Amino acid sequence: MVKKNVVKFKTPLSVEYYEELYRRVFFISSEILEFEILIENENIVGLEISSENTPNIRKISNNINKVVENEISTQKILNSNKIWENKEDREYHEDVFDNLKRNKVITIGGEGQVGFGEPLIKLMDYLDARIMKIIGDLFKAEEFRYPTLIPTKVIEKCGCLDSFPQLLMFVSSLHNDLENYEKFNFEFKKEHKTNHYVKNHLGNVDYCLPPTMCYHTYHQFKDSIFTNGFNKVITSKGKSFRHESRYQKTIERLWDFTIREIVFLGNQDFVTDCRQKLMKASFSLMEDLGLNGHAEIANDPFFASPEAVLKTFNQRLQTLKFELRINLNKKNTISVASFNYHENFFSKNFNIKYDNEDYIVTGCAGFGLERLMFAYIVQHGVDESNWPIKL
Repeated sequence: MVKKNVVKFKTPLSVEYYEELYRRVFFISSEILEFEILIENENIVGLEISSENTPNIRKISNNINKVVENEISTQKILNSNKIWENKEDREYHEDVFDNLKRNKVITIGGEGQVGFGEPLIKLMDYLDARIMKIIGDLFKAEEFRYPTLIPTKVIEKCGCLDSFPQLLMFVSSLHNDLENYEKFNFEFKKEHKTNHYVKNHLGNVDYCLPPTMCYHTYHQFKDSIFTNGFNKVITSKGKSFRHESRYQKTIERLWDFTIREIVFLGNQDFVTDCRQKLMKASFSLMEDLGLNGHAEIANDPFFASPEAVLKTFNQRLQTLKFELRINLNKKNTISVASFNYHENFFSKNFNIKYDNEDYIVTGCAGFGLERLMFAYIVQHGVDESNWPIKL
């Protein structure tokens, strides 16, 4: 039985913090099935949460208020500062996901997992090819294909464990021991309707599913020494994984998705120039594809960290991250790409230097191909004959 409870904030929040609050709630407690943000007089005063049976509402309330007070209310509000926008009059096809399900173009594999057939495969490949054309025109990029798994130690060096642990997905195996396998088989036959028999016999968690592709690249160049003035561009495409909890929705927010990544390694002028050129070309591509959207200053989803507020503020103040957001309707958008400047954070952690001992700087851009494909059909429909492009 689903029950609703109201959690009041100790201190009301300005509605300007709506998005920062919205993207944290489901990660606060797995007992929260749904929630509604309560607003009074331009202030957020609390949450109405839905949960099964009777949850530990005192614990949930304390944790919600802890996040509000430590990670949201102390953030300094900065203007979004849009750097690009495209707005055309159009009708949005908000029923495309249901349409695709009815016509068996997509299949649901589990939480945050969607498989799809034509014409979506062809469309996603086309969009990736257009991005690769930009990369080829602008840079002498090397392409790599990386394995799916990534060592947990690499994720640790990338700062994920203390910045956004809520997104991580770990990989394990059964502890390597004959008696363990025998006990596992026995418990499987006895309790196969639950997953407890698995947890009791797991071994290490030395590997993760990568939350993004660029981490493979920094690991690839660990302990590298570049000739002073030498620069490099690497591109890759592969599966990335983020535990989106109950935020998973249609094709717009998946646990299992594909990223086209571009990584810049070199001196500051080279990296910032590459990022700027790629952003400009990407905005032109969106206009050529006939997509409404905008680009703005953004920040990563820092969570459960004492430094979350400071990291968010610094990232936005120094314009270290821009997001390209495409409309799903007249009001709502989804991020389909980000353009990031890391200074020497990754080069220090992975010991990537010039031969004069100066650390290089890095930047990257990542395009979520499923999201871009989905935003395209939301704006142009699933009928290829109505698309402004010909595949």
